[in-house]
Amino acid sequence: MHFFSSKESRDFFENWFGKELGLPAPLLMAVLAKGTEFFGGILILVGLFTRISASLVAIVMGVATLVANLSYHGNDNFIKQDGLITISCFLFAVLLIITGAGKYSLDTVFFSSKLKPLTREQ
Repeated sequence: MHFFSSKESRDFFENWFGKELGLPAPLLMAVLAKGTEFFGGILILVGLFTRISASLVAIVMGVATLVANLSYHGNDNFIKQDGLITISCFLFAVLLIITGAGKYSLDTVFFSSKLKPLTREQ
């Protein structure tokens, strides 16, 4: 989260997202992408709102792969060096969307109909 406090990081992302990738509102895009990766990753780690978080992470990783990590110019390799990381993150996020968090997650504790809160029987 050093991105938010460092002028050098902001300048780097503004140059990369704006000039190199040609995205509109480069700082807003960078904040949205970094925030989704960070907070979505934490939610996936603890297993809370897993499918929603994984969906957002999959979108960010899919866009990152298509925009920043594929070489469309025909020189060297089609997939750039960091491309395999974003493709892997995308595929793992899709896997979590399909399967869910599992039985040892906070999603199961809070949202499962099998687990009923302790109530007094009447």
